[in-house]
Amino acid sequence: MAEALAVESCSRCNSSSVIYQAYSGQHLCGRHLFSSIRKRTSKELRQQLKLPKDARHEDGSLYRILVAISGGKDSAVLLTMLHDILGCRRDVELISGCIDEGIDGYRAPSLECARELAESLGVRFETLSYEEIGYERMDEVVTRMPAMGENHDEANGMMPCSYCGVFRRQGLNALAQKVNADVMALGHNLDDMAQSILMNLQKGEIDRSVRLAPHTENPID
Repeated sequence: MAEALAVESCSRCNSSSVIYQAYSGQHLCGRHLFSSIRKRTSKELRQQLKLPKDARHEDGSLYRILVAISGGKDSAVLLTMLHDILGCRRDVELISGCIDEGIDGYRAPSLECARELAESLGVRFETLSYEEIGYERMDEVVTRMPAMGENHDEANGMMPCSYCGVFRRQGLNALAQKVNADVMALGHNLDDMAQSILMNLQKGEIDRSVRLAPHTENPID
């Protein structure tokens, strides 16, 4: 007969924990997990974004932050945290934005999740499709990939994500211009960062690793 495993108590209260936070060594309940994430987000936000007491522009327009969301958990947490931290400021406008890659059966449901989250928070929601920036739908790109691999050596063996990642980043830049955003916020978890570092190390792409360095207002040679 299997023995039931005891649930650890939260390291900060007597409630049952829902997660073990490896980097802090703490077991946390839902309430204290939220508190921990909010505290870390606030600290990182202060380091990366220097907002004066009144961030309005000289013409009186609001300081706009485009929050890139996908319908997934990471960007959902990002938007929720930014709304919780900055939502009360009258000089700052949060705008949520989602790129429609054109992937049947995938993007439509997640797009709806992103829209519902934005609406529940009262945040403006904008979308931009690949077609609107001059690209084909991603489903169409996938059908053309075998021919592109035959005609171009550098395209041989490339995966759909190689194309989609580039298109999506350009789409986000175009969306930022469309809404006249001052800055863009992207949601990446620690696994994303570790994966990027290891891939860059494996490929010897030092310049890409430098982009992950701490934020600075001075150019890095």
